[in-house]
Amino acid sequence: MRKGLGYIPDLPDDRDMNFTTLWTPITTPPPKRSNRHLIAKILRQLWLGSCAGMATVQALHADAVRQLLEADPTLTPKQAGELIEYASALLAYLFGRMQHGDKANDSGTYIRAILKAINRLGFCRESLWPYNPNDFRGPPPTEALQEAIDCAPTPNEASDVVRYRRIWSVGDARIDEIKLAIANDRLVIQGADITREMADFGHGFHVFDTPKSWEEIAGGHAWPLVGYDDERRIIEGAGSWGDEVHDDGFHWITYDFAAYHSRDLWVVEFAPTFPERLRLAA
Repeated sequence: MRKGLGYIPDLPDDRDMNFTTLWTPITTPPPKRSNRHLIAKILRQLWLGSCAGMATVQALHADAVRQLLEADPTLTPKQAGELIEYASALLAYLFGRMQHGDKANDSGTYIRAILKAINRLGFCRESLWPYNPNDFRGPPPTEALQEAIDCAPTPNEASDVVRYRRIWSVGDARIDEIKLAIANDRLVIQGADITREMADFGHGFHVFDTPKSWEEIAGGHAWPLVGYDDERRIIEGAGSWGDEVHDDGFHWITYDFAAYHSRDLWVVEFAPTFPERLRLAA
């Protein structure tokens, strides 16, 4: 089955806040780190171009798990992950396309468009609008829209639903910032053009390097970065093509790929009051 892509590179915007403005308790990252324990499941976008929505809800779910573990240290990551429901990737993808006037088409979208849409329009739990790629045009169920309205900030609220910071740097400085975010238990949503080899790769461990000039580009893809290893100079990411491909659903890229080929890098987190909206009833 064809694997969906759908990432569109964001245009530079001077209003984007820099990741260096985000307070981080850990200032010297260790030589190796993985936040795979914060990933409750590998998502499956199928043929739809919803990768930016998938990457966003994966990163936000991981942040909700992080916040729950900090609030209740007696929980294991698995237990915390089971207590938190994923946000609807279908609604995130729809809201993102609406930001650039393409609600009716499977046109892909920008990472920033989805993050801005969540802050303006809210989000809902996946159970209220389960993922079915054939439903991408909507309309969402009434209950899903009502929960999104309830989750969106009111005009009198100063707080955003999600906080997002862009990593602007390149080269070694970019790798340092990616590592700093991951060392502080955040995921980094990455957008990049990927090769046909990466898109079509089956099951197994493989490290993908910066595409060569003769390699076929399959399109743009977004996925969250979750780990790194200085010794091997590789970065781990959580895919959205199911767990039967790549390293049980996780991708690996070289430091050079991330340092010079990645086009968008966003560090995201929920505002403290919002992860509870995804928590399952006891």
